[in-house]
Amino acid sequence: MLGTGWQARGQAQAISCVRPLAEIRAWGRDPARLKSFCADVEKSCATRARAAASPEEAVRGAGIIVTATSAEQPVLRGEWRAPGVPLNAGGSNPAKNN
Repeated sequence: MLGTGWQARGQAQAISCVRPLAEIRAWGRDPARLKSFCADVEKSCATRARAAASPEEAVRGAGIIVTATSAEQPVLRGEWRAPGVPLNAGGSNPAKNN
């Protein structure tokens, strides 16, 4: 999971309803929000959630990858994703309303 906001929480909850998850590895730019996200997800998904030190650590070896972030710069590199691993991508829209 790359992101720690409401969309990330919703994605974690939805996926945990349809897939057995051994662990959710999450990364976010704000350490306090990341810690809170992991605690909330552990409770709501009944799955271990672990804070990753980097986006790469969160993604490498994952069976499902989710990007749910407002980051305006890329946070995921294609070489971190194993072939065939599903990717749920959502995030920032750089064309802001003017």
